[in-house]
Amino acid sequence: MILHYIFIGSFTAGLILGVFQMLFGVERRSRRRKGVQEPPQPGSIPYSLAHAHREISARISLPSLGAFLTFFGLVGYLLFRFTVLGPVAQIVLASIGGALGITAVLALIRAWAVPSARREIVDERFVLMGHLATVTVPISEDSPGEIAYEVDGVRYSARARTVNGETVPEGSEVVIERLENGYAYVEAWAHVEKRL
Repeated sequence: MILHYIFIGSFTAGLILGVFQMLFGVERRSRRRKGVQEPPQPGSIPYSLAHAHREISARISLPSLGAFLTFFGLVGYLLFRFTVLGPVAQIVLASIGGALGITAVLALIRAWAVPSARREIVDERFVLMGHLATVTVPISEDSPGEIAYEVDGVRYSARARTVNGETVPEGSEVVIERLENGYAYVEAWAHVEKRL
């Protein structure tokens, strides 16, 4: 009877891991580094999406673990419920089902998701659109200022102008609209918040 709960628990844990990955993503987090860095040059976007074409790692990851647990639990529960096989046979067949499930999921990703991501053309100007930043040097219509923002634990700074030519004092929160010609074009968070 305990096998019944193991299979249900595995299935549930696999679904929870799947939902977690949908909410928080599957990209690898870069190691955190301290200090302020210059903004990235074209072709070197500091965003995890820019590295979507990396090879699938052979090591165990949360998505593959979630897929295994889901298929293991599903196959095991069906075997427990509808067959008279012994516990060892159920576990072995459920494990094979989990392995086949991972294989099918990875095949689907390689055949559909990865080629689709590689074909997508990313406009580097808008990769940080909507990203929050803090003004470190005041921005006015006549002279550009500077902002600081963080991506994957790394702090960057960039020269900045406002999209509407308004003055933004130091310490204000702004939202990045685009990166273009060496400038981050930003809008005050207060204005963006009113539209939400």
